[in-house]
Amino acid sequence: MANFDFLQNFPPGNASLMVITPNGIASTIYNLDTAIIGQRCPLLELSFEIGANDIPKAIIEANSQEIVVCFLRFLYQGDYLDYDVPCSLLVHAELCRTADHFEVPELQVLAHANIIRETELSCSQPTPPIDLCLAIRFIYAHLSDQKPLIDTILNYCVFCFLYHGLGTNKEFRQTAFELQPFHRDLCRTSFKRGFEDDGKPHMTRRSQW
Repeated sequence: MANFDFLQNFPPGNASLMVITPNGIASTIYNLDTAIIGQRCPLLELSFEIGANDIPKAIIEANSQEIVVCFLRFLYQGDYLDYDVPCSLLVHAELCRTADHFEVPELQVLAHANIIRETELSCSQPTPPIDLCLAIRFIYAHLSDQKPLIDTILNYCVFCFLYHGLGTNKEFRQTAFELQPFHRDLCRTSFKRGFEDDGKPHMTRRSQW
């Protein structure tokens, strides 16, 4: 469940933001302050319109309410992580897109930095980052023009290919098989690294996927 605790650190506003997810479910976040929102995201502030009872209202579409809450947390306090719970790599990727859509470059930089941090930390842990494959699919579908972001993911996958068992991971194999640009980029990244990573022979033979 999304954590709204950060709002308790600020005086309550009178604005409300309706969140609509792809499955058509709508939910509303209340007591928002448009002035605070506008300090970091003027574009979102301008989307609020005065409705009944002089209450500013806006609508935002997102894959989940969690993404919107993370977005608001950043707008309010400059950071979107809830350090009490692990964060999915997909959340960071979706926030990169949100930052691009609402023209918030500081959020885009932060989200990419968190992807770098998550992938680097995972290199010393026994499992891949949370929602790795979902993040890969999202990035290639919506952020294909952000080469530094893609390079971050590719270098992690090549470096930890054997360590995290990506070649035997059913979900990862399916992702690489279905997403041909991703598989091609994996091979190119391995080549650029001088084939120094043990996973190279498994990556370059597409028939094995």
